[in-house]
Amino acid sequence: HHNFENWDTTIRHFLGMEGLDVFLDTDIPEPDRNNRRLWQTWDLGRSVAKYALCLTLEQPHIRERLLRHGWDSENWNPKYHYDLVWSLWG
Repeated sequence: HHNFENWDTTIRHFLGMEGLDVFLDTDIPEPDRNNRRLWQTWDLGRSVAKYALCLTLEQPHIRERLLRHGWDSENWNPKYHYDLVWSLWG
């Protein structure tokens, strides 16, 4: 439980430095692709948040537990990964 609290604090702090921690708490809908700048900002933020989050889940015993619980590592929504971790270790 202590490791989970450290993980949560660290990932929130890291993503929060760039304002990306919002992707952990909210399903931010995809903006209109016609607004190219807004869409690119959303896509980059979501991608960075997912990448940073998934980097912390690479240890084999963590990945195995996530996979046993139906983890879809290809899901691009950072909140999906964060919520699954919370459901298992939170």
